[in-house]
Amino acid sequence: KTKTMVINFGIISTTIHRQPEHIKTYVSSELKCDCSIDASFHLIIKGRYVQNQIESLFKKYITDFVSCHMCMSHDTSLIKDQTTRLYFLICDLCGSRRSV
Repeated sequence: KTKTMVINFGIISTTIHRQPEHIKTYVSSELKCDCSIDASFHLIIKGRYVQNQIESLFKKYITDFVSCHMCMSHDTSLIKDQTTRLYFLICDLCGSRRSV
């Protein structure tokens, strides 16, 4: 059974200020495979993937869930509305708000 490991996953999630579980769920659904996070905060993906595939996946995540579409800032927060259970991306710089 082949696995791909993202060793700097903990650093990535901390740098972009997103919950590791949210990123893991995104990666799992995009690649249609099982993923897990080990005790050292490495992302373990079932299957063989090359670095370019993983990098482009993280870039897509950043575009969809981190970057403000108004001012392009990465200084954003991802908030889950408890009533609707939708996620909203709120820009800390320009105040823009959109559902994701």
